[in-house]
Amino acid sequence: MSGMGRVLGLTFIAQVIIQLQGLIVMPIILRWAGPATYGAYTMLFVTTVFFFEQATSAIYYPYIRRLVSAATPAERRQLFEPQITFCLAILGVASAALLLARPTTMDIGTGTSISTLLLVGVLAANLAQRTGLDYFRYTLRFVPYSVILGGPPLVFMLLLTATVALRKIPSLDILLILQCAAGIGISVPFVLTMIREIGIPRLRLPLGMLMRDARVGLPLTLDGLVNFSLGFSDRYLISLFLSVAAVGYYQPSYQAAAILFFVARLISDVLSPIVSRMVDLERRTDAEALVLDFFRLFLMIAVPFMVGMSMVGPSFLGLLTTVDIAEPGRWVMPTVAAAVTVNGFVSFMRIVAVALDRVPAILLARSTGALSNVALNLLLLPIFANIATAALSTLVGYSVTCLYLVFKFRSSWRLPFDARAMLRFCTAATIMGAALWMIGYRPATVVVSETIFHLSVTIALSVAVYFIALSVVGGFGRRELRQIATVFQYKAPGVGAS
Repeated sequence: MSGMGRVLGLTFIAQVIIQLQGLIVMPIILRWAGPATYGAYTMLFVTTVFFFEQATSAIYYPYIRRLVSAATPAERRQLFEPQITFCLAILGVASAALLLARPTTMDIGTGTSISTLLLVGVLAANLAQRTGLDYFRYTLRFVPYSVILGGPPLVFMLLLTATVALRKIPSLDILLILQCAAGIGISVPFVLTMIREIGIPRLRLPLGMLMRDARVGLPLTLDGLVNFSLGFSDRYLISLFLSVAAVGYYQPSYQAAAILFFVARLISDVLSPIVSRMVDLERRTDAEALVLDFFRLFLMIAVPFMVGMSMVGPSFLGLLTTVDIAEPGRWVMPTVAAAVTVNGFVSFMRIVAVALDRVPAILLARSTGALSNVALNLLLLPIFANIATAALSTLVGYSVTCLYLVFKFRSSWRLPFDARAMLRFCTAATIMGAALWMIGYRPATVVVSETIFHLSVTIALSVAVYFIALSVVGGFGRRELRQIATVFQYKAPGVGAS
């Protein structure tokens, strides 16, 4: 591969590894430690990492937005110094606060405790990984970026597999130790490479620069908090109104359906710095066309995926975990698949907002969606006491965000939506769904007697039926193949840098 095809291929491999981590780690923890441990691990790890990232993101946006067009190592070092100084200061404050509050262990409210030092290690590992990811991504070098992205989850899976092979139950402490070892082991060598390129940074944080960059980057920080509310607050509300174990039932269904988001993330991770660079070079029309082409490709995959999650998703989850876990989440899977499809549009528009320096628009859109999501959860979860309610609230929240962005950007950017292509995708996906019905599958139904071989053959045949049907209705022919080939051969500014 060359050009965008090569870049996307590398990032695709890394994203596949990340998704495999969820699919492999989930059943291991569920089978060896139970739903409560899995739910607690998910909430603890995600919460710790997320809030640390948000606390250190105050001057993050100005750094990455300028880094993509920085021409020399000296310029990159000047941009890097205040950013890393701020991150290290936040790491020190957070670590001191944790150790002063709980010098040795911390009770997490699930009948168990974890080592406070391990939480500090998780924060340090996260900072090392993000430092390498940001630098190589926004200098448009996707080989090291992909290794830093996919390496830690791969090493973590190997270490976890070895742990259970030795008949050792993966406790929360063990899981965090493995996360720290994987993150630091992979990231630190690349951080050292970065330092050799730009020179040893000075720890400096001019107050004027801090205030200016914080004002610019504050909307991005708030956007991250709101996006977290949209995408993860349902776990907290489920644990509040139902139980932590219910999170252990909800998360597998959510995670299986959210596999689709790795496609949107794959594309947005690559496109974001490239589109920003194109806007800097005053190639606005080319940037709009690139975003439109890739969103069309995303929808080509997302539409049949939603149908597949409805028809065969519950049986797939039953094979991956157990029927007892799949049954409560049978309506969660198709609903979350629809929510992730809508959120794909939001991801593409976030690329646009960053390139145009209109991050507040994304913040306002997500805030509106988050309020809708949380309000529905607070209203419906106590009434229905069903985890599918949380999935429905997520879909509504993302839909509100999507509608806001359509309204906000309709006059300033060519929106990445092709109605005719969408109609063709829906028609072909409907034909695929009818074929699955004739085979014997029903929406949101777990086939207890399902086997891996039969399900694999069914999925392969479904993919074939979809693309054949799409070809018949005119959505996948020589013209579309030429368009795809053209997009994948496109060479973005600076992608060829070593």
